[in-house]
Amino acid sequence: MAHLPRMLLSALIGLAGFGSSTAAAADELTQAIWQGDIGLSLELVQARIEANPGDFEAHRLYIDLLSGIGYAGAAVREYQAKAHASPDSANAWALLGRAAPTAPASIGAYDKALTIDPKHPAALSGKAEVLRATGSTVSAIELYMSALEVETTRAETWTGLAQAWGSRGSIDTAVDIAHKGTLAAPDDPSVWLLAATLSPEKAESYLTEGLKLHPEISQLWRALGRAHFDAQKWTEASTAYGKALEADPPEAAFIRVEKALVDEIRTGALDMTGAAVILDIRAVAEQDLGLALAALSTLAEEQPQSGQVRLVYGNILRAVGNHGEAEKQLLAARDLMPDEAEAWSALGSFYLDQRRPEEARPLLEQASRTRPDDPVLAVAAALASADAGDTAGAEKQLRAAMKRFPSSVGPVLGLTRLLITHQRGEEALELLTGALRERPNADLAMALASAAKELGQAEQAIVRLEQLAEETKDPRLEAAARGLRAAASKGTPEPSP
Repeated sequence: MAHLPRMLLSALIGLAGFGSSTAAAADELTQAIWQGDIGLSLELVQARIEANPGDFEAHRLYIDLLSGIGYAGAAVREYQAKAHASPDSANAWALLGRAAPTAPASIGAYDKALTIDPKHPAALSGKAEVLRATGSTVSAIELYMSALEVETTRAETWTGLAQAWGSRGSIDTAVDIAHKGTLAAPDDPSVWLLAATLSPEKAESYLTEGLKLHPEISQLWRALGRAHFDAQKWTEASTAYGKALEADPPEAAFIRVEKALVDEIRTGALDMTGAAVILDIRAVAEQDLGLALAALSTLAEEQPQSGQVRLVYGNILRAVGNHGEAEKQLLAARDLMPDEAEAWSALGSFYLDQRRPEEARPLLEQASRTRPDDPVLAVAAALASADAGDTAGAEKQLRAAMKRFPSSVGPVLGLTRLLITHQRGEEALELLTGALRERPNADLAMALASAAKELGQAEQAIVRLEQLAEETKDPRLEAAARGLRAAASKGTPEPSP
């Protein structure tokens, strides 16, 4: 599954206002965004716009989706045209303000909307957000307050106002505003997360209340898990992290680490000091790799029963090229955590790096069996089979993975590479074309272009994408086809969307 950037989670603003007849659809869209399903999110919001072209909130969300996944240019072009076609529409200018690529352009569009309608809540809140982002917090606060005088149920306004006060050091005021936001806009999960962040002492209470309304939102469960972690409530923390993982969240890898640490603390294999080091080790390694390695070496000696310490230590050793010690630590991690897919996967990946596919294959297959709902592990196991010489077995595994994980591009990309490697290029192009027709995706579009170029069929790929863009009306495919066509005509590298 492709995942949305965190900033898009704020794009849920106003979904509760669609009306009772679309409440179920709004809930489905909310879940799709928070679960990071780009394709489904776009499909749902496009369907909403098609059903009601005047649905202002759906257009705002559409702009956020496009901008957040790298297609801001497409959003700007589309909403510039709409604003120029309806110059007396405050909504049109407010939407252009949302899409505009620079602060001055955004403020200019919002000002035009406010000239037409001085009390346009989205324009007031949108302009305030730009001002806050550029450091003009006093002006931003004034505009947020004006927006709340017009409309009190827009979560974006409450969270922006709380963050503006927080940035000025007025934490008590920020906390009070965040609390009011949970009362005024409870249907947006972001207000509960912000309230919990600003009020750590009340985080468990806020998140528990928020989860009564949004039990499907994994980010709330993860935050509750961390709140329990901080309170040293290990059983409750493990349960919350487990709930967070049930929804295939965007941050699953990090959540698994946090849950594993909690479980090791519960069994006595790790203490709080060791857990704190593991949680911070990535940041430490970025600043001082030697210090990180020294800390992990000490932990491995002091807490020899912790598989997580061994796993992290082995992965960092592998990254710096200390292969002998990396293998030792990864073997220890596997032995200490025989039920953890990460331990099997890390060791298998290490052997693949070392060109030892026969040893890697059973390890990666075991990782996939341990976590059968993970498409990444399924693809890794299949490609290990291919590296070990079992091409037919690998193809069978990848085709099975495509059926099991229809929303994941990984199995499609893996099979594409396998087919091209074995001189079955036409099959690879047909595979990608069919996958794009069924579920448009930017990664698959780029894969089609890359594969076709490798096979000497670049023009055919552009034609295929143009046809698919026309069929699906998907903005990502339209942008990809347009960019490739422009690059081909100029003989230059493909531009970004």
